[in-house]
Amino acid sequence: RSVHAPALFSLGPCAVQCADLLALAAECPTARPEGIPAPAADEAVTVLYTGGTLGRPKLAAHSHRLYAALLGLVDEAQQDAPRNSTFFPPMAPAEDRVLVSTLLTHGSGHLTSLQALVTGAPLVVLPEFEAGAALRVLREERITATMFVPPMMYALLDHPDCAPGAFPDLRRVVVGGAATSPSRLQQAVEVFGPVLSQGYGQSEALGISAFGAEDLASEAARRPELWRSCGRAITDTEIEIRAENSTVALPARQVGEVCVRGETVMLGYYEDPERTAEALHDGWLRTGDMGYLDAEGYLYLVDRAKDIIVTGSTSDNVYSRVLEDFLLTLPGVRNAAALGVPDEEYGEAVQIFLATAEGTEVDPDAVGAAVTAELGELYTPRKTVLLDRLPTTKVGKVDKKALRAALVS
Repeated sequence: RSVHAPALFSLGPCAVQCADLLALAAECPTARPEGIPAPAADEAVTVLYTGGTLGRPKLAAHSHRLYAALLGLVDEAQQDAPRNSTFFPPMAPAEDRVLVSTLLTHGSGHLTSLQALVTGAPLVVLPEFEAGAALRVLREERITATMFVPPMMYALLDHPDCAPGAFPDLRRVVVGGAATSPSRLQQAVEVFGPVLSQGYGQSEALGISAFGAEDLASEAARRPELWRSCGRAITDTEIEIRAENSTVALPARQVGEVCVRGETVMLGYYEDPERTAEALHDGWLRTGDMGYLDAEGYLYLVDRAKDIIVTGSTSDNVYSRVLEDFLLTLPGVRNAAALGVPDEEYGEAVQIFLATAEGTEVDPDAVGAAVTAELGELYTPRKTVLLDRLPTTKVGKVDKKALRAALVS
């Protein structure tokens, strides 16, 4: 179903047509009026912007039930319950200070702020992300917990002020909101220490899976492939891998679309019944992410469904994330994006965009040869574009829509 509300409210001016809640609050009586009914659990209470990396951003509507579930996870974390201590770390208001570096209207910023607001820990909001400013705030404000999307983390790691031991107060850093390069994640652990945890979710489902810092360090030592995993399903959340247009779960290690059911799944898209019907089926959300589960229930993401490059005489799949993860292991490459571009011979050809480190030279031919040697001819880029930086969305993800527009123009 589509989600409709008589009115949307915002905290201050908003790009979407909303009523300013702060202005209304200034006119309200100080005493709470009597006779106001309690909201139903499934009534919409918030709308969050989706990432919009491939198309027009949508508004995902969430219910009071979601926040009851998230508060339950916070409560479990405060009691250090082992089942979910991976999703929200325990916090002490007198000791912890939380930094929000992404938009509060997006899932990552929303979740980061939630636990601080619930537990009473101070919340520091970064007006906009810039690596040097973020590192300065981490140090000067003695931040203990924060969350970064992967491109932000890469920018921090490449900054000269980011060094091991420089942030002794930092006890928990969640990396999420997009797929993370395993090599860069390991680099982050080397710099920040064993405080890194992985979280997977999206604005449509704020919590899906998690990999806590303690588990990530110990389990990845046991099975190095787990550096590629985003953990296991959080409490009361089910994950299935399904083929297109199927309701049957695929077996372990078979790639399909990640489908999710649980309390953190949205009610639907605000005022958008068509896309709501495409995404939700019998309580299951089709995330648009392609991945697989292993025999132990760990989830691995391989691509966004719309990012898969179909190429070659046999129309094989090239998973852009697999290619991007490898490119990030090459010297001088700070960030990478792979796209499929129309090609008369191959249907689609692989084209890559590389953000290179200052003062380094990257040879496109050498990059192509390295890709062929590691991943095979199918993944070999037909063209390589070198840039100082890759465009990003307002929430810090690589903006492939902007890259495609640049190709067209």
